[in-house]
Amino acid sequence: MSPTMARMSCRGISPTLFLINGYKSTLRVYPLITSFDPLRVYLNRDGIAKFSTKKFSTDLEAHSSANLNMHITNQAINSIMQGYGVSEDPSETLSGFRWSIYLGWRKYLIEHGQDPESIWTKIKDVVVKAMIAVEPAVVNASAHLGYERLRGAFQLLGTDVDLDSTLHPWLIESNVNPTLHSKVPFERVHKLEMISSLFNIIGFTKFDRKTVRHAIRERIRGYIEERRPGLNASSLLHDLTPDALESLVDLEWEEHFRGSFERVFPVVDTVDKYLPLLESDRPLNRLAVEWLHVRNAGRFHHDAHNALQEPQL
Repeated sequence: MSPTMARMSCRGISPTLFLINGYKSTLRVYPLITSFDPLRVYLNRDGIAKFSTKKFSTDLEAHSSANLNMHITNQAINSIMQGYGVSEDPSETLSGFRWSIYLGWRKYLIEHGQDPESIWTKIKDVVVKAMIAVEPAVVNASAHLGYERLRGAFQLLGTDVDLDSTLHPWLIESNVNPTLHSKVPFERVHKLEMISSLFNIIGFTKFDRKTVRHAIRERIRGYIEERRPGLNASSLLHDLTPDALESLVDLEWEEHFRGSFERVFPVVDTVDKYLPLLESDRPLNRLAVEWLHVRNAGRFHHDAHNALQEPQL
Protein backbone atom coordinates (compact mmCIF):
# COMPACT_ATOMS: atom_id res chain seq x y z
CA MET A 1 0.00 0.00 0.00
CA SER A 2 0.99 3.59 -0.57
CA PRO A 3 2.42 5.64 2.31
CA THR A 4 -0.77 7.66 1.89
CA MET A 5 -2.50 4.76 3.63
CA ALA A 6 -0.17 4.86 6.62
CA ARG A 7 -2.32 7.30 8.49
CA MET A 8 -5.55 8.79 7.21
CA SER A 9 -7.31 11.31 9.38
CA CYS A 10 -10.37 13.46 8.91
CA ARG A 11 -11.46 15.45 11.94
CA GLY A 12 -14.63 17.40 12.46
CA ILE A 13 -15.89 19.39 15.41
CA SER A 14 -19.33 18.44 16.69
CA PRO A 15 -21.07 20.41 19.44
CA THR A 16 -21.86 17.28 21.46
CA LEU A 17 -20.79 13.65 21.52
CA PHE A 18 -22.93 10.56 21.79
CA LEU A 19 -22.19 9.27 25.29
CA ILE A 20 -22.89 5.84 26.76
CA ASN A 21 -23.54 5.94 30.49
CA GLY A 22 -21.78 9.32 30.52
CA TYR A 23 -18.58 8.04 28.91
CA LYS A 24 -17.07 8.85 25.54
CA SER A 25 -16.78 5.86 23.23
CA THR A 26 -14.92 5.22 19.99
CA LEU A 27 -15.82 2.46 17.56
CA ARG A 28 -12.89 0.49 16.16
CA VAL A 29 -14.03 -1.13 12.92
CA TYR A 30 -12.04 -3.26 10.48
CA PRO A 31 -12.22 -2.53 6.73
CA LEU A 32 -10.48 -4.89 4.32
CA ILE A 33 -9.38 -3.78 0.86
CA THR A 34 -8.56 -6.58 -1.55
CA SER A 35 -8.09 -4.39 -4.62
CA PHE A 36 -7.97 -0.72 -5.58
CA ASP A 37 -8.36 -1.28 -9.36
CA PRO A 38 -11.06 -2.39 -9.43
CA LEU A 39 -11.99 -1.10 -5.97
CA ARG A 40 -13.26 -3.81 -3.62
CA VAL A 41 -13.89 -2.92 0.02
CA TYR A 42 -15.19 -5.09 2.86
CA LEU A 43 -16.11 -4.37 6.47
CA ASN A 44 -15.98 -6.90 9.27
CA ARG A 45 -19.33 -7.35 10.99
CA ASP A 46 -17.82 -6.97 14.46
CA GLY A 47 -15.45 -4.53 16.06
CA ILE A 48 -14.72 -2.93 19.42
CA ALA A 49 -16.50 -0.17 21.29
CA LYS A 50 -13.70 1.44 23.32
CA PHE A 51 -14.54 3.61 26.32
CA SER A 52 -12.80 6.33 28.26
CA THR A 53 -12.56 5.65 31.99
CA LYS A 54 -13.59 9.11 33.19
CA LYS A 55 -17.03 10.54 32.56
CA PHE A 56 -17.10 13.17 29.85
CA SER A 57 -17.46 16.85 30.68
CA THR A 58 -17.53 20.01 28.58
CA ASP A 59 -16.11 22.14 31.39
CA LEU A 60 -12.97 23.99 30.32
CA GLU A 61 -11.15 22.66 33.38
CA ALA A 62 -11.65 19.15 32.03
CA HIS A 63 -9.66 19.87 28.87
CA SER A 64 -6.17 19.27 30.18
CA SER A 65 -3.50 16.61 29.96
CA ALA A 66 -4.55 15.44 33.41
CA ASN A 67 -7.85 14.24 31.91
CA LEU A 68 -6.64 12.27 28.91
CA ASN A 69 -8.73 9.30 30.05
CA MET A 70 -11.84 11.45 29.61
CA HIS A 71 -11.17 12.23 25.94
CA ILE A 72 -9.06 9.32 24.67
CA THR A 73 -10.36 5.76 24.52
CA ASN A 74 -7.06 3.98 23.73
CA GLN A 75 -6.45 0.94 25.88
CA ALA A 76 -2.84 1.94 26.55
CA ILE A 77 -4.03 5.04 28.41
CA ASN A 78 -7.16 3.72 30.09
CA SER A 79 -5.93 0.30 31.19
CA ILE A 80 -3.65 1.89 33.81
CA MET A 81 -6.47 3.96 35.31
CA GLN A 82 -8.17 3.02 38.55
CA GLY A 83 -11.44 1.23 37.95
CA TYR A 84 -10.56 -0.01 34.47
CA GLY A 85 -11.77 -3.51 33.70
CA VAL A 86 -13.11 -5.76 30.97
CA SER A 87 -15.43 -8.74 31.09
CA GLU A 88 -13.72 -12.11 31.38
CA ASP A 89 -16.88 -13.78 30.07
CA PRO A 90 -17.25 -13.51 26.26
CA SER A 91 -21.03 -13.81 26.65
CA GLU A 92 -21.21 -10.82 29.02
CA THR A 93 -21.73 -8.06 26.51
CA LEU A 94 -22.42 -4.87 28.48
CA SER A 95 -19.79 -4.71 31.17
CA GLY A 96 -16.30 -3.24 31.33
CA PHE A 97 -14.66 -0.61 29.17
CA ARG A 98 -14.46 -2.59 25.92
CA TRP A 99 -17.54 -4.06 24.24
CA SER A 100 -18.18 -6.13 21.16
CA ILE A 101 -19.88 -3.92 18.57
CA TYR A 102 -21.90 -6.84 17.23
CA LEU A 103 -23.06 -8.21 20.59
CA GLY A 104 -22.79 -5.37 23.11
CA TRP A 105 -23.00 -2.01 21.36
CA ARG A 106 -25.92 -3.05 19.16
CA LYS A 107 -27.75 -4.47 22.18
CA TYR A 108 -27.30 -1.23 24.10
CA LEU A 109 -28.67 0.86 21.23
CA ILE A 110 -31.72 -1.35 20.79
CA GLU A 111 -32.44 -1.24 24.54
CA HIS A 112 -32.32 2.56 24.37
CA GLY A 113 -34.62 2.89 21.37
CA GLN A 114 -32.00 3.42 18.66
CA ASP A 115 -31.55 1.61 15.35
CA PRO A 116 -28.03 0.13 15.13
CA GLU A 117 -28.52 -0.93 11.51
CA SER A 118 -29.05 2.64 10.31
CA ILE A 119 -25.95 3.79 12.20
CA TRP A 120 -23.92 0.88 10.81
CA THR A 121 -25.04 1.86 7.30
CA LYS A 122 -23.67 5.37 7.91
CA ILE A 123 -20.39 3.87 9.16
CA LYS A 124 -20.12 1.79 5.99
CA ASP A 125 -20.65 4.98 4.01
CA VAL A 126 -17.75 6.64 5.86
CA VAL A 127 -15.50 3.65 5.17
CA VAL A 128 -16.28 3.56 1.43
CA LYS A 129 -15.77 7.31 1.01
CA ALA A 130 -12.44 7.12 2.86
CA MET A 131 -11.22 4.44 0.45
CA ILE A 132 -12.46 6.44 -2.55
CA ALA A 133 -10.50 9.43 -1.24
CA VAL A 134 -7.18 7.56 -1.28
CA GLU A 135 -7.88 5.39 -4.33
CA PRO A 136 -6.10 7.64 -6.88
CA ALA A 137 -2.90 7.86 -4.82
CA VAL A 138 -2.78 4.11 -4.19
CA VAL A 139 -3.50 3.17 -7.81
CA ASN A 140 -0.90 5.60 -9.13
CA ALA A 141 1.73 4.44 -6.62
CA SER A 142 1.00 0.78 -7.43
CA ALA A 143 1.36 1.46 -11.16
CA HIS A 144 4.66 3.27 -10.56
CA LEU A 145 5.95 0.22 -8.68
CA GLY A 146 4.62 -2.22 -11.27
CA TYR A 147 1.97 -3.73 -8.97
CA GLU A 148 -1.20 -2.93 -10.91
CA ARG A 149 -2.52 -6.50 -10.79
CA LEU A 150 -0.94 -8.08 -7.72
CA ARG A 151 -3.51 -10.71 -6.78
CA GLY A 152 -3.51 -11.82 -3.17
CA ALA A 153 -2.45 -8.37 -1.96
CA PHE A 154 -4.70 -6.90 0.70
CA GLN A 155 -4.87 -4.28 3.42
CA LEU A 156 -6.67 -4.74 6.72
CA LEU A 157 -7.29 -1.43 8.48
CA GLY A 158 -8.16 -0.49 12.04
CA THR A 159 -10.48 2.49 11.67
CA ASP A 160 -11.71 4.63 14.55
CA VAL A 161 -15.09 6.33 14.31
CA ASP A 162 -16.79 8.64 16.83
CA LEU A 163 -20.53 9.35 16.94
CA ASP A 164 -21.97 12.75 17.67
CA SER A 165 -25.22 13.34 19.53
CA THR A 166 -27.19 12.95 16.27
CA LEU A 167 -25.54 9.52 15.80
CA HIS A 168 -23.62 10.78 12.79
CA PRO A 169 -20.25 9.00 12.43
CA TRP A 170 -16.99 10.94 12.14
CA LEU A 171 -13.80 9.35 10.85
CA ILE A 172 -11.01 9.89 13.37
CA GLU A 173 -8.19 7.83 11.88
CA SER A 174 -7.40 4.66 10.01
CA ASN A 175 -4.27 2.62 10.77
CA VAL A 176 -2.62 0.04 8.54
CA ASN A 177 -1.24 -2.03 11.40
CA PRO A 178 -4.13 -2.74 13.79
CA THR A 179 -3.48 -4.94 16.80
CA LEU A 180 -4.68 -8.48 16.13
CA HIS A 181 -3.92 -9.94 19.54
CA SER A 182 -5.75 -9.30 22.80
CA LYS A 183 -6.12 -10.54 26.36
CA VAL A 184 -9.83 -9.68 26.32
CA PRO A 185 -11.87 -12.90 25.82
CA PHE A 186 -14.48 -11.56 23.40
CA GLU A 187 -11.78 -9.84 21.33
CA ARG A 188 -9.84 -13.07 20.98
CA VAL A 189 -12.95 -14.80 19.63
CA HIS A 190 -13.82 -11.92 17.30
CA LYS A 191 -10.29 -11.46 15.96
CA LEU A 192 -9.76 -15.18 15.41
CA GLU A 193 -12.93 -15.28 13.30
CA MET A 194 -11.84 -12.17 11.42
CA ILE A 195 -8.35 -13.51 10.69
CA SER A 196 -9.80 -16.84 9.53
CA SER A 197 -12.16 -15.03 7.15
CA LEU A 198 -9.32 -12.83 5.89
CA PHE A 199 -7.16 -15.84 5.00
CA ASN A 200 -10.09 -17.45 3.18
CA ILE A 201 -10.75 -14.31 1.15
CA ILE A 202 -7.16 -13.97 -0.02
CA GLY A 203 -6.95 -17.64 -0.98
CA PHE A 204 -5.46 -19.54 1.97
CA THR A 205 -8.25 -22.12 2.28
CA LYS A 206 -8.71 -25.84 2.60
CA PHE A 207 -10.09 -25.77 -0.95
CA ASP A 208 -7.83 -26.20 -3.96
CA ARG A 209 -7.55 -22.61 -5.16
CA LYS A 210 -6.78 -23.45 -8.78
CA THR A 211 -9.67 -25.92 -9.07
CA VAL A 212 -12.23 -23.60 -7.50
CA ARG A 213 -11.13 -20.58 -9.53
CA HIS A 214 -11.40 -22.68 -12.69
CA ALA A 215 -14.93 -23.74 -11.73
CA ILE A 216 -15.97 -20.14 -11.03
CA ARG A 217 -14.36 -18.95 -14.27
CA GLU A 218 -16.25 -21.51 -16.36
CA ARG A 219 -19.54 -20.72 -14.63
CA ILE A 220 -19.07 -17.00 -15.31
CA ARG A 221 -18.40 -17.73 -18.99
CA GLY A 222 -21.44 -19.99 -19.23
CA TYR A 223 -23.66 -17.56 -17.35
CA ILE A 224 -22.71 -14.68 -19.65
CA GLU A 225 -23.16 -16.84 -22.75
CA GLU A 226 -26.69 -17.81 -21.67
CA ARG A 227 -27.61 -14.16 -21.26
CA ARG A 228 -25.69 -12.75 -24.21
CA PRO A 229 -28.83 -12.18 -26.36
CA GLY A 230 -30.21 -9.86 -23.70
CA LEU A 231 -27.03 -7.86 -23.17
CA ASN A 232 -26.71 -4.32 -24.46
CA ALA A 233 -24.54 -4.05 -27.56
CA SER A 234 -22.09 -1.85 -25.66
CA SER A 235 -21.91 -4.20 -22.69
CA LEU A 236 -18.45 -4.72 -21.22
CA LEU A 237 -19.37 -8.38 -20.71
CA HIS A 238 -18.96 -9.01 -24.44
CA ASP A 239 -15.47 -10.27 -25.38
CA LEU A 240 -13.94 -10.22 -21.89
CA THR A 241 -10.17 -9.91 -21.80
CA PRO A 242 -8.37 -12.45 -19.59
CA ASP A 243 -7.63 -9.71 -17.06
CA ALA A 244 -11.27 -8.60 -16.98
CA LEU A 245 -12.48 -12.16 -16.54
CA GLU A 246 -10.05 -12.76 -13.68
CA SER A 247 -11.31 -9.63 -11.93
CA LEU A 248 -14.81 -11.18 -11.95
CA VAL A 249 -13.40 -14.47 -10.68
CA ASP A 250 -11.76 -12.52 -7.83
CA LEU A 251 -15.10 -10.89 -7.01
CA GLU A 252 -16.94 -14.22 -6.92
CA TRP A 253 -14.21 -15.96 -4.95
CA GLU A 254 -14.33 -13.27 -2.30
CA GLU A 255 -18.12 -13.33 -2.17
CA HIS A 256 -18.13 -17.04 -1.37
CA PHE A 257 -15.28 -16.95 1.13
CA ARG A 258 -15.86 -13.59 2.85
CA GLY A 259 -17.03 -15.14 6.15
CA SER A 260 -17.44 -12.41 8.75
CA PHE A 261 -16.76 -9.65 6.20
CA GLU A 262 -19.45 -7.82 4.27
CA ARG A 263 -18.68 -6.29 0.89
CA VAL A 264 -19.46 -2.58 1.07
CA PHE A 265 -18.13 -1.67 -2.38
CA PRO A 266 -19.20 -2.43 -5.02
CA VAL A 267 -22.79 -3.20 -3.97
CA VAL A 268 -25.69 -2.95 -6.41
CA ASP A 269 -27.89 -0.91 -4.08
CA THR A 270 -25.34 1.84 -3.44
CA VAL A 271 -22.80 1.76 -6.26
CA ASP A 272 -24.54 4.43 -8.36
CA LYS A 273 -24.03 6.84 -5.47
CA TYR A 274 -20.31 6.15 -5.20
CA LEU A 275 -19.12 5.76 -8.81
CA PRO A 276 -19.34 9.52 -9.54
CA LEU A 277 -17.07 10.16 -6.54
CA LEU A 278 -14.20 8.18 -8.06
CA GLU A 279 -11.61 10.44 -9.64
CA SER A 280 -11.10 8.16 -12.64
CA ASP A 281 -13.63 6.15 -14.62
CA ARG A 282 -11.82 2.81 -14.49
CA PRO A 283 -13.18 0.09 -16.84
CA LEU A 284 -12.84 -2.69 -14.26
CA ASN A 285 -15.04 -0.76 -11.83
CA ARG A 286 -17.73 -0.38 -14.49
CA LEU A 287 -17.35 -4.06 -15.41
CA ALA A 288 -17.86 -5.15 -11.80
CA VAL A 289 -21.02 -3.05 -11.54
CA GLU A 290 -22.46 -4.41 -14.77
CA TRP A 291 -21.63 -7.98 -13.73
CA LEU A 292 -23.36 -7.53 -10.35
CA HIS A 293 -26.52 -6.27 -12.05
CA VAL A 294 -26.56 -9.20 -14.49
CA ARG A 295 -25.59 -11.66 -11.77
CA ASN A 296 -28.32 -10.51 -9.39
CA ALA A 297 -30.94 -10.72 -12.12
CA GLY A 298 -30.46 -14.50 -12.26
CA ARG A 299 -29.39 -17.31 -9.95
CA PHE A 300 -25.63 -17.31 -10.43
CA HIS A 301 -24.94 -17.33 -6.69
CA HIS A 302 -26.75 -20.59 -6.17
CA ASP A 303 -25.27 -22.21 -9.28
CA ALA A 304 -21.72 -21.22 -8.40
CA HIS A 305 -22.11 -22.41 -4.82
CA ASN A 306 -22.44 -25.96 -6.12
CA ALA A 307 -18.90 -25.74 -7.51
CA LEU A 308 -17.43 -25.13 -4.07
CA GLN A 309 -17.36 -28.63 -2.66
CA GLU A 310 -15.47 -29.89 0.36
CA PRO A 311 -12.10 -31.38 -0.66
CA GLN A 312 -11.81 -35.12 -0.44
CA LEU A 313 -9.52 -35.96 2.50
